[in-house]
Amino acid sequence: MATAKRVYVDTNIVSRLVDYRITDETGQALAVLARRSDIVLVTSEKTRAEVLRTKNSKRAAVLELLVTLFKKVPFERLEVSGAIGSAAIGELAIGGSWTDPTFAGLRMIFDSDDAEHIARAVKAGCNFFLTLDETSILSRAAGREPELATLLGSLRLVSPVQLAAELDKMEA
Repeated sequence: MATAKRVYVDTNIVSRLVDYRITDETGQALAVLARRSDIVLVTSEKTRAEVLRTKNSKRAAVLELLVTLFKKVPFERLEVSGAIGSAAIGELAIGGSWTDPTFAGLRMIFDSDDAEHIARAVKAGCNFFLTLDETSILSRAAGREPELATLLGSLRLVSPVQLAAELDKMEA
């Protein structure tokens, strides 16, 4: 069996599944991914926190259940405020602050929430970042491959359709 590929699942994948807001092509691609034994789907506690902000309690419960089905990437601090009391003793000089360089670079390209998800995927050694966010992730990444290569390493930002096609090519 091939080495498992770690695929970070963005919040929008989970939320659109619950609302049936996916195209037939995306649904078919997700089914292909579900049948593969060489894929490990992961997400972060940030995804859980985002779905818990859902106003509809039934929808929030279903979303939370779905998020618990994914393996979780380990928590890593991406930013520490310079405010006294926000950091662990000995972590920073008083009044200092720190931002993970990958997270800082990604915030120059993506919205802060998206940058945090992507940085968590990078830190967890994921191979792919699976998203349906065409506007604020996939289109912003297009044409910025050299800049993103230094920030993302081997992580690739993909839609379900792109990932299914790429995995098919790897097998050929």
